[in-house]
Amino acid sequence: MSNPFFNPPIQDSVMAKRSALKDKGAQVMLSFPRASLKERPEHLTEALSYCKEAGRSANWVQIIGGSAWSFSPLSDYPDLDHQVDDDELAEMRKLIEICRAEGAQVAWMSTQWAPPPQLFEKYPQTQNLQTGAFWSFVERAIREAFAQLDLDEITASLFERPGTLFAQPFFRDFNYGEPAQAAEVHVDNWPYLSFADHVRLLLQAAARACHAQGKTFAVFSGVSYPFQEQLLIDALTDWPSDLPILLEHPYSNGDFNPWFPPSRLLSALPHLSHGLVSCGGLQSNGLGEIPFCFPELMQQHVLFAHEATPHLRRLGVRPVWAGKSLIKTPNEVNLEVVLRLAENPLLDTDQLWLAWATRRYNELVAEDIADILRPTDRANMDTFFTFGVKLNDRSRLPDFEALQRSLINDGKAYAAWAPTPSARQDVYELVVAPNEKTIRRMNEKHGDALMDIEESLAKIRWLEDKVSEEDYQQINQVFLDFKDWVTLHIYQIESYIWYRMFLGDQSERNRQKALESLDNLEIYMDYVSGARPEASELVDREALKRFAVTLKERLMLSE
Repeated sequence: MSNPFFNPPIQDSVMAKRSALKDKGAQVMLSFPRASLKERPEHLTEALSYCKEAGRSANWVQIIGGSAWSFSPLSDYPDLDHQVDDDELAEMRKLIEICRAEGAQVAWMSTQWAPPPQLFEKYPQTQNLQTGAFWSFVERAIREAFAQLDLDEITASLFERPGTLFAQPFFRDFNYGEPAQAAEVHVDNWPYLSFADHVRLLLQAAARACHAQGKTFAVFSGVSYPFQEQLLIDALTDWPSDLPILLEHPYSNGDFNPWFPPSRLLSALPHLSHGLVSCGGLQSNGLGEIPFCFPELMQQHVLFAHEATPHLRRLGVRPVWAGKSLIKTPNEVNLEVVLRLAENPLLDTDQLWLAWATRRYNELVAEDIADILRPTDRANMDTFFTFGVKLNDRSRLPDFEALQRSLINDGKAYAAWAPTPSARQDVYELVVAPNEKTIRRMNEKHGDALMDIEESLAKIRWLEDKVSEEDYQQINQVFLDFKDWVTLHIYQIESYIWYRMFLGDQSERNRQKALESLDNLEIYMDYVSGARPEASELVDREALKRFAVTLKERLMLSE
């Protein structure tokens, strides 16, 4: 009997496409916040050394942070009160020297592209985008940055800071923002510029400056909301073939939300060069102090990217965030998988786990370490990002405002990016009309995570005399912190959902249920403060205290 699930032409096509990836190598990039390296410059050398010792040196180092004009004297604009900070310039040059010594090329990502103070006042012609004066300013400033710093690439990130395109239109103060200038534009019959036109002209000005210096240019596509992603697609369509560009994507949208889909720019603009970046499980997944190990998830995203475009040039990882490094933590495996996927996207992740755990710990415990850490991806995703919605504040337990903000904004974004019936219903029940079913399902997700954590803690006890004391204490500590975080989080979310139900039905039962959950939260918080003073700062007692005070005030005000 023929197998209805076996279709040789389709199977052969898929297998052929996958087989072609075996030799599809990519360059490796390490990406660091400049603020973290300022505090701990040794993080840079540690990560570079790790890659070298693992047999896969980094091709690129990217340094994140600062205004696009930070290192430019702006000598063509003498009326501006603009000074380059000599100390910051020296620090940046030192970091570049370290990278050069290791044979790595250097990129600088600017996260602020707003005009410098007084530019419009001193040089009013720059405010009217139709004159081209602002684009000329951008080109000159970027060229001066290359004169100051031995860079190979500049990266533009437009959605990371409120001063750019994150919370409001970046170009609101330009030609249509000032009434007299807006009227002049229409009187002179100049063509209007859409938001996408603004972005396109800004990026092309920066790319021209890079091209003139023989350097490359990249755009970081990290976005929090679907409209921002569409704006980038519109702006980058029909990109000139004579200008350099590489589109660098977080492995998933929504500030590395692991439930969100990959960037649509991969499939919308497959002819351009692309890169993919992992957060290393740090940014919003526990900063390495609470484990999030996701080799399998990262491989899925890398394979998707390779199949979406034939031009996936780079794989990157952020090994440091907020001063925390993933080196020597369980999250170190997230760096390892990027190094290996750059060589072979089709690698066997089970073998990767064993090879990494053998080198990091020892061969005797390698399988046990893998068994202990594998479930952290599911447990983390189901609690830090329950139902696809971020329910943490950059890895910390959130206060009231941070929780409510994430629920509304992430929920709306998730429903748009993943418009499946289940995702829409999850968001509806979590954000729009929470009910007791929501609480039950939240408890189930957190309960499953706690079961995984308890199983891992039981297995860790077997390791006590088989790894170093330092390694044993560390891996035990991160799971204890994980347990505390999840336990506090469920009481917090429970109390918030009862409060939301109370807003719709101001019954005494709903009020008392919210207060009971708050009592449980405060009791466990007191336990953590007394019994585990060494608990991670991510188990943020101060944020929880603020949350409890705010929620009680709102419950009482509704009397």
